[in-house]
Amino acid sequence: MNNTQLVVRHNQNAEVFTWLEEHGYRNIQQLTVENYKFPVIVVETASKTFFGTNTTCMAASLPKVYELDEIKSIL
Repeated sequence: MNNTQLVVRHNQNAEVFTWLEEHGYRNIQQLTVENYKFPVIVVETASKTFFGTNTTCMAASLPKVYELDEIKSIL
């Protein structure tokens, strides 16, 4: 994790993916609630992309996990 990456909880809510895409973020792994079950995604603000992660990465970095509503104003 670097300082341009935010971890965002989606909890199988497609609205999170939709909101990000509508605001210019690219879904570089074509994530959907059907094909991605992990409860969080990584939003890369510098490249305006988002992608999946896993338990190991989350355990190693211990990031702050945001709700989308918490960060909409900075995205």
